[in-house]
Amino acid sequence: MKILIVTPFVPSHRTAGQNYTLQLIEDLAKDHRVDVAYFRYTADTPYTPPGGNVRVVFVREISTARKFLNALKLPLTHPLFSCRFDLGLVRFLRRHRQEYDQLYFDFSQTFVYSLHVSHGRKILMVHDVILQKYARGAGIVNALNRLFCSRSERRILEGSGGTILCFSDKDRGLLESYYGLSSRKVDFFIHRNIRRIDYGNLAPSGAFLFFGAWERPENAFGLEWFVDHVMASAGKAHRILILGSGIPEKLREKISRYPTMEMTGFVDDPYPVLAAASGLIAPLFHGAGVKVKVLEALACGTPVLGTDVAFEGIDMVGEGACIHCRTPEEFLAGMARALSYSMEDKKALREAFIGGYPKDTFREFLKCITSP
Repeated sequence: MKILIVTPFVPSHRTAGQNYTLQLIEDLAKDHRVDVAYFRYTADTPYTPPGGNVRVVFVREISTARKFLNALKLPLTHPLFSCRFDLGLVRFLRRHRQEYDQLYFDFSQTFVYSLHVSHGRKILMVHDVILQKYARGAGIVNALNRLFCSRSERRILEGSGGTILCFSDKDRGLLESYYGLSSRKVDFFIHRNIRRIDYGNLAPSGAFLFFGAWERPENAFGLEWFVDHVMASAGKAHRILILGSGIPEKLREKISRYPTMEMTGFVDDPYPVLAAASGLIAPLFHGAGVKVKVLEALACGTPVLGTDVAFEGIDMVGEGACIHCRTPEEFLAGMARALSYSMEDKKALREAFIGGYPKDTFREFLKCITSP
């Protein structure tokens, strides 16, 4: 089978979504030929195919100005869905669509292309139900934005003529309740580096961990909330590592006031650090979709201290490993509770989680829909 993956970002380890795409390409390439079309910012490292059955067939550089101009081409569509609308990619899809057995549109930013190309087998991979992002805001501007988003998302999903996939039963329920649309669930990958962690040679770091792409507003908001409301009490008692790039300068200045908080930047393989940590802290109040860093922490055997938003869509968890927190006092109590986990406890959690984690991957889904 020959599959075209259209994705709005560079497949890479940089964010959870990009990492999923990277692993998906590698997984599909075991059985199929995979072509990739993607967008990149000038500063992004280009995607290098692993060879074999994978090749890049279309790349377009993107910028803030270019996204604005793209959105003007579809003024009746919410900019989140239209900001990567490129006529060159439309022409490519129309010219080559018959060469592919499956067209896979990755993330909501690429779904608009499904309206502009006819094909019998289109897949729309919903990483987030976008309307939920705006459903949590308040005020007249957000209400108008929510209405604009709802109409655009409905029109695109209903008009695509494709199969809709998502990562959780929660998102399946949202698609049904918002738009009356059916969808199928597929699962994330457990990264191979998590499976390789040797607990026999892993020493606990004694640190708590923040982990994310900090240019995303919902991540930066949660981190700043923690600094503002929890660090005054926790600052001297706990060492805290912050992994990931893109921390806004104003927030960096706040963090620098606390000697026990360390900004480490992007880490190519964060999983040994995650496994050695006392806990992952995830004070998320906005956003949508499954939080992959929470799944990965549990797969590493590390307790997670998070809000209800942080645990959305996670159906199976280790006993007691998800510590629900809403207030500064609950986060402080949760940190004390997480410190009680021994390395043996964490190893047992890791084995139970990985052993019970479902393996309904997209490749397995393809087997189901293509088998006689």
